[in-house]
Amino acid sequence: MTKKSSLKDKIILAVDDEPDVLTLLAEELDMCQFIAKTNYDEAIAYLMAHKPDLAILDIMGVNGFELLKVCTGKQILRSCSLLMLSQWIP
Repeated sequence: MTKKSSLKDKIILAVDDEPDVLTLLAEELDMCQFIAKTNYDEAIAYLMAHKPDLAILDIMGVNGFELLKVCTGKQILRSCSLLMLSQWIP
């Protein structure tokens, strides 16, 4: 019989340069282990040392596309789900 994992065992990494976005995500994802990083270097260091279940990457401010390229090249995100996020205010 396999053990069913709960949401509290899931690690979610969010990378965004906007503190308000990270605060909102932390409030909405409080049932999980939520890790917030505000810059590219912190995010890479965390991803190299840990294996989150989900990574939420900011497209613009932190340059999520570049972070994605580095992680894909190093196969860091191989077992991690990925969500690209953008805050657009017209």
